[in-house]
Amino acid sequence: MKITAESLITLGVLVLIAGVVAFSVCGIAFIKGHELAIKEEWNGIDQSGGDSKDGVYGPGKKIYLRVATDYVKYDMRRHHYKMIDEVGSQGDDKPDGPSYVFEVQGGQRVKVGWDIVWRYNREKLQQLHQDVRNEVAAAEKKILAAPCKLIAQNLVTDKSALAVYYGAGLKKLQIDFKAALLKEDGVESGGIIIESAVIITQLETEYTDQIKAKVVAEQKEISQLQLEKANVAEARAAKAFAEIDKNKRIIAAEASAREQVLAAEAQNEKVVLAAKAENQKRVLEAEGKRDAMLAEAKGVEAMKLAEAVGEEALKLAMYDGVAGERRASVEIADKRAQKLAGILQGCKVLPQDAFVALMNDNASSVTPVLNVAPVN
Repeated sequence: MKITAESLITLGVLVLIAGVVAFSVCGIAFIKGHELAIKEEWNGIDQSGGDSKDGVYGPGKKIYLRVATDYVKYDMRRHHYKMIDEVGSQGDDKPDGPSYVFEVQGGQRVKVGWDIVWRYNREKLQQLHQDVRNEVAAAEKKILAAPCKLIAQNLVTDKSALAVYYGAGLKKLQIDFKAALLKEDGVESGGIIIESAVIITQLETEYTDQIKAKVVAEQKEISQLQLEKANVAEARAAKAFAEIDKNKRIIAAEASAREQVLAAEAQNEKVVLAAKAENQKRVLEAEGKRDAMLAEAKGVEAMKLAEAVGEEALKLAMYDGVAGERRASVEIADKRAQKLAGILQGCKVLPQDAFVALMNDNASSVTPVLNVAPVN
């Protein structure tokens, strides 16, 4: 079969027509990482498709027939619902509407707004799709607007302007506003999760100036009191440091005095010990001399005694035995002769009795009975 140029042109035209028809009939849905999608079909919403078979489709590419199917995507990131008067806001920072004005106690008019951070609830995305069909503003208006306004009105109108403007009153108002919004059944069941909720209050300029002046005065008073307290604390601290320094000096002085006392006591103890040692030395020396003298006296006495005993023994030995008896007889005779010579000296005639007595052993007891005339 011969292919001509005309046939090629015809084929190209047919392919182009087929491509145009296919592009018109089919489509590709690009679901991003922060998005989820609900699949709409010609007979209703797909209730069982998707990754979890709950009708919610995750990120990816989805090919579908335009005439029968569509993918509606939902941004699952955080959204801000801001109702406040702000001038010059643009883009995402632009408020969704102006503040509401409520009359509080005392007749003062207060502007009340809020800044709420919220996101879609995946588990209720099918229900939310049926109500608002991926319109953030519609979701905020239908689910959040009415509850926020009612809660703010109920919390503000029974308080004074000052109580809702600053300080502890405003702090409590913030807490109560978020708590009441989290408890609101219509918000949770509507498919919205509240992450944070801040209520914002504004007063009229004249009244605000008065409050500011009052706050400034209070702050000055507080600052003055704090300054006075600081001065008192500083004075107490200085006094405490002075007392500590004084105690340190006293302790140091007492320690020094104690050291001196201990040194004196130690020196005195040394002197006493030295004196005792010297006294003991002298006592020992005296006792030593005494013992030496006693020993020497005992030695002399023993020596003399020994000499006397020796002499006595010698004497006794001289008169022992036959030779001793002879020596004794000779000495006795000699003694008698000496006595007789003494008696006879100067005598001419000796009585017989006297002579006999001299011859006896007891001659020493005889007394002359005659008067003997001296010899011329």
